[in-house]
Amino acid sequence: MRFLDFTSWQTLLATIASLLLVTLIGVGIRILMMMTIQQRQQRMNRKINERLKVLIAAYKTP
Repeated sequence: MRFLDFTSWQTLLATIASLLLVTLIGVGIRILMMMTIQQRQQRMNRKINERLKVLIAAYKTP
């Protein structure tokens, strides 16, 4: 923690702002990753649902 300098108000505000910026960037990256994974899972679920519909339709035909 020697990089954090609280000797004046300007350095305190700059340190808080930089920590906030790093945190926001990290949260943004995490949200993008979660959205990408969720979209991939939704695509896989749609493919599975289509296959099930085809199998059900094939089963229903005499």
